[in-house]
Amino acid sequence: MKEIEQIKKFYQEAFRKLNIFTAILGVHGITLGQLIFILPSLISQNENQKLKLPENLAAHEIAHVLQYQREGILKFIYKYLRSYRNNLKQGKKWDKDARRQAYLAIPYEIEARQTAADFVKWNERFKLK
Repeated sequence: MKEIEQIKKFYQEAFRKLNIFTAILGVHGITLGQLIFILPSLISQNENQKLKLPENLAAHEIAHVLQYQREGILKFIYKYLRSYRNNLKQGKKWDKDARRQAYLAIPYEIEARQTAADFVKWNERFKLK
């Protein structure tokens, strides 16, 4: 079995267990401590047959790993979920759009999106034109 197929199979099994989060939030990846789970459909191969992830998504999820390290696992999860709950309560709606907006407003998510955007911009300097 090709390497990419093995990895996709592993992630499909992992995401079967985590699918509730991806379905509720419509996210492409989830980070739990130092473990990063990316939707298998987003894993591809480059022209040299090396595995490849979307650069922005990889940087975003790595930012979450660093947040976990900075805050500690329990504190990170508590603050993350509390923020999500508070955002939902503020919006006073629980539909899919409200859940997505509550997710996007979590300070950790805002920081991770900014970190990923900064990384992609920084990394552009090193790409061959």
